[in-house]
Amino acid sequence: MTKAPYNRDLLTAALGGFTAGYTTSNTKVRFNTFGGMMTGNTVNFAIRLQDGNIPFAMATLAQLAAFVIGGVVTCFAML
Repeated sequence: MTKAPYNRDLLTAALGGFTAGYTTSNTKVRFNTFGGMMTGNTVNFAIRLQDGNIPFAMATLAQLAAFVIGGVVTCFAML
């Protein structure tokens, strides 16, 4: 087994961080939502619900539901 000339764990972490940052910044600018993390969407849901902005709150809730459903489907697909 040959040894890689670089640390693969560090490279994987760096690429994952770049991808998450790119996804979040791109969707925030284009759609005013957080595509890479659900914490921001959860906060936006609560703020929109508190402000009485029900249509936008439901849109954010749909994003959260799609994220959860995607995670469950991925989990079962890996079995």
